[in-house]
Amino acid sequence: MKKNIEVRKLTKRFGNKMILESIDMDIPKGEFLSLLGPSGAGKTTFLKILAGILEADSGTVSYPSDIRQSPVLVFQDYQLFPYMSVYNNIAFGLQARHKPRKEIERLVKEIAGTLGILNHLDAYPGQLSGGEKQRCALARALVLNPQVILLDEPFANLDKNLKSDTARLLRRIQQEFNLTLISVTHDQEEAMMLSDTIALLMEGEVKDFGAAEQLYRKPRTLKGAQFLGKVNCIPRECYDYFQLDEENKVYCRPEDLDIRENARGSAIVEQRFFNGRFYKYIIRVKDSHLEVYSSEENLSPGNPLDIVLKEYFQFPEDQDKSI
Repeated sequence: MKKNIEVRKLTKRFGNKMILESIDMDIPKGEFLSLLGPSGAGKTTFLKILAGILEADSGTVSYPSDIRQSPVLVFQDYQLFPYMSVYNNIAFGLQARHKPRKEIERLVKEIAGTLGILNHLDAYPGQLSGGEKQRCALARALVLNPQVILLDEPFANLDKNLKSDTARLLRRIQQEFNLTLISVTHDQEEAMMLSDTIALLMEGEVKDFGAAEQLYRKPRTLKGAQFLGKVNCIPRECYDYFQLDEENKVYCRPEDLDIRENARGSAIVEQRFFNGRFYKYIIRVKDSHLEVYSSEENLSPGNPLDIVLKEYFQFPEDQDKSI
């Protein structure tokens, strides 16, 4: 039995503009997948094709035979019915399926309790906070007992604290209900925190696909690496300093450079910033500059030091190709 949602050669244009180009992807059933990428990358278009709202120009999406119902899409703006109570918003899909009244009442209260909005069932959407509206939209989806839920920018309208709370809730719900969750986001931190798997969509192509740590530590393309976070390109003039013997260009994350104060060191601190979680240093090595993230707090501009390259990555022929 097929265990993945299989996407094959999926292509979509709007007019002359290519939005998705021959996308191939195996989405593991029962996992949390984030579709990560910048605005205009084709993420929401891809999500709508999965939901059956848009039709692809070519290619296929096929679901395992034990996924018996269509995916449920939760929109970015929630699309709650403003003149219906929270109870009736959640119950809407069940009522449309002509479920018995007592069963509807039981299911609505059960899912509202799970999501922490049981005390808001008589309220209307206009009386809810952003987080409560999102929980209402999630409850309306979950009450239908779907196997696949599609989320379009689920954290876009939430502040930072609510994002953290909702992220934990989504992860718990996904695991508790054994759901396949596919979420669109442009937020790298959000995707890496939540996901079992990340699909990095850029320019209508899948630039990388895999676990968050894999994409961050061993990226397959330079564009993908740069989208996920700061990347240093080690200048060739510094290869002897770092004892490198490589043909292709060498790249590293700022946290992969270890700095150690040394009065005789040939590297120099030029700038120092504090961002709340670590210190960011601009270090001069020979005539080049590298960015370093460190917990070291006792260095100041002008201090000499040694700098050690702990880990790095490269790309074949130094070309940025899609996988």
